[in-house]
Amino acid sequence: MTSNSMSDAIRGSAAEGRERARQASGRSLSEPKPAPPPQSPSPPAAQQTAPKGVGHKAVRVRDVMTTDVTSCRPRATLASAVLAMNRADCRFLPVVDAAGRPVGVITDGDICLLGATNHRPLRDIFVHEVMTQPVSTCCLETDILEVLRIMRSQRIRHVPVVGEDGVLVGIVSLTDLVLWSEDRCGDPVCHEIAAAVREISQKYPGGRCVRLHPFIEG
Repeated sequence: MTSNSMSDAIRGSAAEGRERARQASGRSLSEPKPAPPPQSPSPPAAQQTAPKGVGHKAVRVRDVMTTDVTSCRPRATLASAVLAMNRADCRFLPVVDAAGRPVGVITDGDICLLGATNHRPLRDIFVHEVMTQPVSTCCLETDILEVLRIMRSQRIRHVPVVGEDGVLVGIVSLTDLVLWSEDRCGDPVCHEIAAAVREISQKYPGGRCVRLHPFIEG
């Protein structure tokens, strides 16, 4: 075979290859794409919502709080505040003004800390020198969930309850909430927790004291 014949044969093979490639490409473009698998219809909007939980039935502070409250005045001494806590079997005292409105709070922890760092006797230190202020309060109609939010945000265990005139009418504590929830939980563990809280939080036997007194000056 001559060189010219060989060149013609190579060009012919190359041309045939391009033609076959063009035809194959044309067929792939013209062939229909496979249909996607069928999908189930979307559920109605009402069915797409998450299942509803048990709704919260509002429980008011008035149903939970302790109304037999011992308080003290800003000019009282820490010695008298300690005696008042011991008599009332509590670790917290609201501090009220002459009209009975809360102006601060004092705890046994405040007194212990001061006693360890201040060399003055407790009978020479006044409550207003130690009390925490301003004080976070709630109302009789406050939802207990709001009280729990106050406790968590302020990192406190007791919240004074005031009437419409701002006068102290009670205290709601974390202990009150635990004991209130005891009969509303079917889990035996809840009853054991409440029983332990009741025994630990009170020096004297018996149920938690709740009486209808606005407040008692300590």
